[in-house]
Amino acid sequence: MNDNPLILHLKYKYYDMIHNGEKTVEFREAKPYWIKRIRKWNKKEIILVPGYVLDNSMDLKAKVDYIDFYCFADLPEYVKENFSKSLYDSFIAIHFKLDAGQG
Repeated sequence: MNDNPLILHLKYKYYDMIHNGEKTVEFREAKPYWIKRIRKWNKKEIILVPGYVLDNSMDLKAKVDYIDFYCFADLPEYVKENFSKSLYDSFIAIHFKLDAGQG
């Protein structure tokens, strides 16, 4: 198992929602790539990054509460829009809380 936090790159609108406290769950398709990464990861901490910026001053650190799975029908509407053309029907949901003083 890897002790490093999982780094998740986000679209700016979702990063802003997290920063403002409106979003506390990050979804990823349950495809082999993500399942493999999550199995190797320590499942305690994530780092949320806006886009693919090189400056890490905007990174948000969060503690993971729990991880679960959703089927497409149960996803929130704003998430369904993003995954409407997905070939996968299962999604990984990472529930988290931002570290103190962020957001």
